[in-house]
Amino acid sequence: MQLSAIVSGVSVPIGSRALVFELFGSRTDFWNGLRSRTKIDTLEEKLSQCRENLEELDFKLRREELTPEGRKSLERERNLLATKAENYEKELKALRHENRKNAALSVALVLLLVVIYTCWTM
Repeated sequence: MQLSAIVSGVSVPIGSRALVFELFGSRTDFWNGLRSRTKIDTLEEKLSQCRENLEELDFKLRREELTPEGRKSLERERNLLATKAENYEKELKALRHENRKNAALSVALVLLLVVIYTCWTM
């Protein structure tokens, strides 16, 4: 008796490469999932640095006596930093979503393996 799984509406034999590729995509998808964690860490560091720089600029704009040109220059720099921080936040949101999706897939795979093992040993 050969066990099979229904994946995307098609019966695929358990242990076949087709099932593995259907569940995981390819080997690189697994490694990309691991890399996404380091990407998240890197982006969080960049966002933190960007926010610190933004706070420094806000402080300078509030406390220092500036010429109109100097004030405009700092406000432009502040706007650029705010835009950069917003872009980092959007990218972080996308990476975290991908990370959650990969975690859910991992849990589903473990549950599938438990079911297969249970059926096999009965």
